[in-house]
Amino acid sequence: MGSGPAAMPSTMSTMPRPDNDGDSSHTRPPTPRPRPRRVATYTLTAMLWFAIFALYAMRTNLSIAIHSQRGMGQFDWGDKEKGVLLSSFFWGYITSQLPGGWLATKFGGRRVLLTSMVCSIIATIATPAAAAFSLNAAIACRVLLGVASGVLFPVLASMLGRWVTDVDRATCYNIADTGGSCGVILCALGGPWLIENGSVEDWMGWQFCFYYPAALGALWVVLWVVLVSDSPATSTWISVEERAWILSALEHETTSGAAAAAAA
Repeated sequence: MGSGPAAMPSTMSTMPRPDNDGDSSHTRPPTPRPRPRRVATYTLTAMLWFAIFALYAMRTNLSIAIHSQRGMGQFDWGDKEKGVLLSSFFWGYITSQLPGGWLATKFGGRRVLLTSMVCSIIATIATPAAAAFSLNAAIACRVLLGVASGVLFPVLASMLGRWVTDVDRATCYNIADTGGSCGVILCALGGPWLIENGSVEDWMGWQFCFYYPAALGALWVVLWVVLVSDSPATSTWISVEERAWILSALEHETTSGAAAAAAA
């Protein structure tokens, strides 16, 4: 009698072990890259803080100067005229909120915010001379300032969306947003002192309430042009490690969001 069937060679030692409930096709997720120092990210956050700081200083200075007899109170304006002048900023401000987001998407937040700041500086510097000329000229300057300032927060959201991951976006936004309060405090503390210690005719008097926020804006323009780009991919100051980490993290967020939307 011949022997029984030949024994089957054992393959257990060569078969891959399943990683998850017997599914040998399951693969472990790649190990995330270590987070690098985010110098460029925080530089952008600081520059956005500075932008909000300067723009809020430029929009607040009128509220300080208009009620002082040594300031704009020297002009023959009643309460009605003063109220119209103070509110005219918001006539322009409300018109550029929605277009600001579209412009930032189409042309890039860097260019849009730069244009906003330049126009705001021009409007602010021109306000003292415009007020001396006529009430309507001063109103025109404030409307221009409002239009220019209205794009600020849409651009802020656009820039942070291109630069900062979900983990840090809220933190960077809140840090930048504190610039508004600091700008108001600067005008509230410095404006009355300038008005009381300067002569009515001297440009270092109440007029300087408009000039020094504009000077801060001019400094911001120089730093913004040198330091900031629309995205990590186009930045010349960012390190290779930080650029790769941000782009990889943002791509992962995009694909994960698309997958979650498709599964919903």
